[in-house]
Amino acid sequence: MGFFTVSQKVYFTNNQHPSLNPSQLAEKIGVPQDRIYKIIRGQRNLTADTALRLGKFFNTGPELWLNLQKAYELDVARKNIDETLEKIIPYNQQNSSSVKAFL
Repeated sequence: MGFFTVSQKVYFTNNQHPSLNPSQLAEKIGVPQDRIYKIIRGQRNLTADTALRLGKFFNTGPELWLNLQKAYELDVARKNIDETLEKIIPYNQQNSSSVKAFL
C-alpha cells in the first residue's frame, strides 16, 4: 500500500465534494489557486497557515493536515537516509564503556 501524502488527502477530500474544484477551494479558503494546485501535485509542502484554513473549511481541524505533512516528510527523509540509519547503533545497545565515554 502506498503512502498517503498530503496532496492525496487534499485530492481525496476535494473529490468527496465533486462540485468543488481546486480553484474554488482556493477561493473559499482565501489562498492563491496555485497553492492548492502545487499541494495536489506534490510540488509544495503544506504550511500551518494552509492547515488552519483546510481544517476550518473541511471541519477536520488543522492537526490532521499537519500530521499528514509531517508523516510525508518523515517518509521521504527515511527513504533518503535509509542506508545511514541502518549503520546507527541504538544508544541502549552500545557497550557501557562507550556510553560512559560519551557522557
